Amino acid sequence: MTYYKGFDRESICTSGQCKECCSVCCKGATGATGATGATGPTGPAGGPTGPTGATGATGPTGPTGPSGATGATGSTGPTGPTGPTGPTGAQGPVGAQGPVGAQGPIGLSGNTGATGATGATGATGATGTGATGATGPTGVTGPTGPTGPTGPTGATGTGVTGATGPTGVTGPTGPTGATGATGATGATGATGETLASSAVTAHNFAVQDSNATVPYSFATTPTLSGTALSHVDGSSDVIISEPGIYQINYNSVITSKCKSGFPSTYTVRIEQNGSSIDGAVFSHSFLAPYEKITAVISVPTVITSVPTVITAVPSSNNFDSEEASLNVLFIGSF
Repeated sequence: MTYYKGFDRESICTSGQCKECCSVCCKGATGATGATGATGPTGPAGGPTGPTGATGATGPTGPTGPSGATGATGSTGPTGPTGPTGPTGAQGPVGAQGPVGAQGPIGLSGNTGATGATGATGATGATGTGATGATGPTGVTGPTGPTGPTGPTGATGTGVTGATGPTGVTGPTGPTGATGATGATGATGATGETLASSAVTAHNFAVQDSNATVPYSFATTPTLSGTALSHVDGSSDVIISEPGIYQINYNSVITSKCKSGFPSTYTVRIEQNGSSIDGAVFSHSFLAPYEKITAVISVPTVITSVPTVITAVPSSNNFDSEEASLNVLFIGSF
């Protein structure tokens, strides 16, 4: 027995209900194609192939062969569209009562009834001792009360002195204050030692030809004071006869001669007893003949042994010296 969509296929088809338009089961599905038989052997080759004959007329269709075996049920086709809803049928009889449903929600409370009469007071029951209930939640903090009076000052503690913090940035200088009153004049100090005034100036305005190692001479002595210094007119020597500290000043105008080779260096020194005094030297390089310069020397020196001879000595030849002046001044003791 074969079922198709819930129907007995054989019973329907043999009962005379099968129609060509039956869409339920009467017309079986096309069976599967049978397997192709094996190809027979090729006959022997004959002579050359003749020309292809004309196509013959199509023969009549042969009789329909017997129905093949019913093929396997095909897959279910897609569901067709839903048909229109049919008319509503007549109402059926009332069915049996169903079970009671779940209780509905409680309705709203009714209005409170009038208060009944107060009953008689019953006897006081024994005092029970129930368990302490759980602590309720902390209430909202009330407003801060007014500040109480200041308490007495506590004793001063003796803590460890903290490390000194870094020095702050120096603030701006404040305005200068008013000048204070002049203080009283102090007592006059003791009178210092009086220095003996000794000085000499020797001049020579005439032209002198420089001669290496030969001191310049000075024709006149316009200034001479004290007992520590002396000069004889026309001499090259200024004599110091007392120990002390002396200032020596020398100047003259020097001119290069045409017979000098150029560049040519001129040098003059102040000597003490034939030896050069440290720092008492002037030097200049001349680049052409008849060039004029002013030689100037000014140094202090300490004289420890006397008498001491001071001279101005050139170390170059062939230069003219004029308007020369040698000044020696006592400036202090040691």
